[in-house]
Amino acid sequence: MVSFGVIFLSMTVAAILVPGIILIVKGIRAGGIRRRLAILIPCIVLFTVSLAGAKAYFGHNRVIGTFGGAEYDVITIGGETYRANYDHDHSAADTGKALGKVTYSGPASGQHIDPMYVWEIKGSDEYIYAVWDYEGTIYKKVPG
Repeated sequence: MVSFGVIFLSMTVAAILVPGIILIVKGIRAGGIRRRLAILIPCIVLFTVSLAGAKAYFGHNRVIGTFGGAEYDVITIGGETYRANYDHDHSAADTGKALGKVTYSGPASGQHIDPMYVWEIKGSDEYIYAVWDYEGTIYKKVPG
């Protein structure tokens, strides 16, 4: 299966190369400025959309830590440990910047386990919000 990152990068390269190849083949002097703009503007738009998509895809897909535990209730990010917490006043509406994703660190069972995507909680250094498949949970930093 081809990842979205490969598709975005391919579109970006195409957006850079296609206008150059067309202008070389047709001759840079063949046709007026309108003809060149008619070729370049759609390519610039495609290039911009590709870069924005690649930034969104690669920015959120950056691996920042691991998760594990019996019920996937422990997340470790940069030496800090977070545990699932249900006694708080936060919700998914309090999420801020996307931090990245965490991958499974438990024993290899031969099955694929999807990563969790992690967001910061606005105004809190103690809590994070993680989504695994369709289920979101608030995690609290474990002291020590």
